[in-house]
Amino acid sequence: MLLTLLALGLVLAAPAGAVSGGKKASPADVPFIVALPNGCTGTLIAPDRVLTAGHCLDNFAPTNFRVHIGPLHNPGWTGGGVATRGFSVEPRFKESFPFAHRSPQNAIAQYDVGIILLEQPVTGVTPVKLGTSADDKVGTHGSLFGYGLHTSNPRDFSTLLRTGDLSVIAASKCERAYPKAIIASELCTQDLKSKRAPLVQACPGDSGGPTLISTPDGPVEIGITSWGPEVKDAKCGVKPLPEVAMRVSSFLSFINDPSPVIEPFPTGDSPYATVSGVAKVGGTLTCNVPPLGGSPAKLSYRWFFHNKLVSRAKTATATKDMVGHSVGCLATARNAGGHIEMFTPKIGRLIVR
Repeated sequence: MLLTLLALGLVLAAPAGAVSGGKKASPADVPFIVALPNGCTGTLIAPDRVLTAGHCLDNFAPTNFRVHIGPLHNPGWTGGGVATRGFSVEPRFKESFPFAHRSPQNAIAQYDVGIILLEQPVTGVTPVKLGTSADDKVGTHGSLFGYGLHTSNPRDFSTLLRTGDLSVIAASKCERAYPKAIIASELCTQDLKSKRAPLVQACPGDSGGPTLISTPDGPVEIGITSWGPEVKDAKCGVKPLPEVAMRVSSFLSFINDPSPVIEPFPTGDSPYATVSGVAKVGGTLTCNVPPLGGSPAKLSYRWFFHNKLVSRAKTATATKDMVGHSVGCLATARNAGGHIEMFTPKIGRLIVR
């Protein structure tokens, strides 16, 4: 189901979404801001490269994944836009659930940085500049930008770019809100102006979007929206909790890598794994993956029967318990640039006899 939905561009990534407590922004003023078809936001940082959150790309495929740069009619549509040739996720990226675990939105993330490589360089748009450690000091005032929800109502997914003002706060203050969850490569910001809801906060759809500061040389990106109040089951714009972004200055070597490791992805006519072999008791079943693009990857396998794991090898043996039932596998391709999971849909499984 996941890959099918991804191909249609209908999945909203987690953890974070459009700006609560903010205001409409003109894409013409920040033409480097990018809307992604899976419900995330990004920024053009080079003519052929978009910066976003790692969780917006890990386990996604670039096939039919087209990004909308600058003014656009509807950022959620897959039609139009600029084609992509690959994704790369920071190798240390990981998610966990220290506060709640009721939905994917409850996940915090670390090293949550990803880049999108475009098929063709974009012309006519000046990429945003990236910040250094001198730009993201405590007390710095910035602006959050994003496409997505602007209230806690999931029907309020916005086709408009929104923005809101935030201030960089001390890590110690952020840790009081999110104990044992903040590391040095993360940047915490908060709405220190509003006294009541709606507060300026990210909502579903703002993930991967930028925190920008104004400089004499133009806008500079200092943060990449990752997670915030939703990890404690708080609706966006309601509770006075900080936003947690990835500190751009901590990831410059990865972001600017001229030859990044590209996350594996299925190519060809089908993104699914298939099962072959003799489908009778004692027979050997083999899990076959489709052709893969991206950088070289390591494959792993999991076989499931009645929702139970029965093998981690490429092959599995048909047993008496399986007679009359379908058996399928889940293959995972993984490298330093990310991973992709390929499962066998019902039509790709074999009925054991």
